[in-house]
Amino acid sequence: MICRFRRVLALGFVIFLLPTAAAGSTEGELVVTGGGWGHSVGLSQYGAQGMALEGYSYTQILQHYYTGVEVKSVEGMGDLRVGLAQSVSTAVFTPIDDALEVVRGTPLISVWPGHEVVVTRSAAGCTVVIRTLGGAVIATFPAGSCDIELLRVFPASKINTGGRTINHGFVYVRPAPSGIHVGAQMDLEAYMRGIAEVPNVFDVEAQKAQVVAARSYAQRSAIDRRQTASGCAGPQQPGCTWNEICFCDVRATTADQNYTGHASEIARLKWNQAVTDTPGQVITAAGGSMPLKAFYSSSTFGRTEPSEVGFGGAAVSYLKSVDDHWGVLPAVFNPFATWVDSTPLGEAAQRLGFATLTGATPIATSPGGAISRIRFTGTNSSGATINIEYDTRVLRDSTRLGLRSMQVTSVVLLLSSGQLAMHDPVSGKWFLRALSGQETSFFYGNPGDVAFTGDWDCDGDKTPGLYRRSDGYVYLRNDNSQGVADISYFFGNPGDIPLAGDFDGDNCDTVSIYRPSEAKFYIINRLGSGDGGLGAADTAFFYGNNGDAPVVGDWDGNGTDTPGLRRSSNGFVYLRNSNTQGVADLSFFYGNNGDVVFAGDWNDDGISSIGLFRPSNATVYLRNSLSTGVADATFAFGASNYRPAGFWGS
Repeated sequence: MICRFRRVLALGFVIFLLPTAAAGSTEGELVVTGGGWGHSVGLSQYGAQGMALEGYSYTQILQHYYTGVEVKSVEGMGDLRVGLAQSVSTAVFTPIDDALEVVRGTPLISVWPGHEVVVTRSAAGCTVVIRTLGGAVIATFPAGSCDIELLRVFPASKINTGGRTINHGFVYVRPAPSGIHVGAQMDLEAYMRGIAEVPNVFDVEAQKAQVVAARSYAQRSAIDRRQTASGCAGPQQPGCTWNEICFCDVRATTADQNYTGHASEIARLKWNQAVTDTPGQVITAAGGSMPLKAFYSSSTFGRTEPSEVGFGGAAVSYLKSVDDHWGVLPAVFNPFATWVDSTPLGEAAQRLGFATLTGATPIATSPGGAISRIRFTGTNSSGATINIEYDTRVLRDSTRLGLRSMQVTSVVLLLSSGQLAMHDPVSGKWFLRALSGQETSFFYGNPGDVAFTGDWDCDGDKTPGLYRRSDGYVYLRNDNSQGVADISYFFGNPGDIPLAGDFDGDNCDTVSIYRPSEAKFYIINRLGSGDGGLGAADTAFFYGNNGDAPVVGDWDGNGTDTPGLRRSSNGFVYLRNSNTQGVADLSFFYGNNGDVVFAGDWNDDGISSIGLFRPSNATVYLRNSLSTGVADATFAFGASNYRPAGFWGS
């Protein structure tokens, strides 16, 4: 029945065995599904919002996401250096509202609005050019020291550089091993007002929790990084590694914290109030006074990860896995609660170190409950089969798969554009779902019709079919869309069960029936037309017991579909390799009582195998061998009243 279906391989959240694709396959996609955004360690921003909406205070929120901590004010640390750009060859600075002064050891020049300062690094040092906004050069200061400050002349002065407007402290340039670093130096609380880490609509308690976490992160980062760079005679001296990377305490991007400066300060009134309401507050260990590095991310899929999973390395006492169900509540409108990332198979192979990619098997689960390690299978440039394992946190890297979070819930090798079909017999609606998560639907037929798929016009594509059990009518359509039947006729009696397949090996499907009242198959190798009767079956034979669920497939790979049965009373499957009466050629146990049986060639080996749909949890279970055992692929699809209608390839 389904031996010619194109293949989709899926890994759900429970069963993690993946069949191997055809060697050398490069078409298709590697599809990874998951939840959350970011590294999933520490505070969940959407989780904090969910807790705040339920009435938790910001201290309660922080003490939930960070284990064993206190929230307290600690001694100030003075100015903070914020890295605006690293290792660039040129930087442009524009005064806003009032003048800025350029200083290189001594003042060079004052620059007024309508002009800009351009600093360019060369082998000889840094050249400073003053020009109009139209590009006309006003003054040039030849190559010299790259230690440059750009000072706001008056409190109202602002400096724009790289899209950020700085309205506190001053802006500086420092030499880097390659190019220059650009940063801004300001008071810690002034820096806090320019951070843009959570939506302005967030509850005030969630904003306060984020403020304290961000302040703690900034302070601890500065402490740690200044120790790395302590005792330096200059930014390129031994021991000055962090200065070489950044010459800053924190970077202005999500590599540390998203600092947007003046734009955030004037737009985010709730955030500014939260800064005011938590003066100097950070998180510390219980009884401690040292700020802790308060890692945080947008959200998780329902539970945070411990630091050793999210980052690797040793466990950190305050960064444990905790409940984050608040982060996926509908009330928080989390756009990252679930996600799907797709990568073309050839590109995925290259990024993961393969010539071709043929399989992906999850092999470890994190304390948070997500897939944490995946073994990929493929070939190298010599054609030899190789395996490479990756932690999912590594797959977040843009040079790998660039996943949105490390919390992966399934990995799918999609080797074609094929789709699994489900049918809702109550509404008459069809659902086609690629295992990448993309879903389409259409109405075809009447409520109560029995749905199936087949290649009615012998073009290699499966399309919908319906059997109206009330009157024995067959309705076939040659396109996967809503519309009227292209072929209609009647065959069989009311109450018969339709079975679509290629029963004579001619690469065309027809519709046969199983009569439960007789436990008898009626096989016919032609289609009817014109709403007329089809006539007698080509062959008819008894097989099985009354109450057995029929299924057909190519069980021996000879190109012809033959009967099978699943006995609901004991879960046994009985398969026969010819369309004749007789005992089963193969039998085995598979599934639970109440499962709905169907068939397909899931691993593209030319032999049909058994699939089950479990209405109790709306889950599909596919097995690749005709034997007792666990499913090789499992995934949720549909609802309890749906019924599988087949798998079709485009």
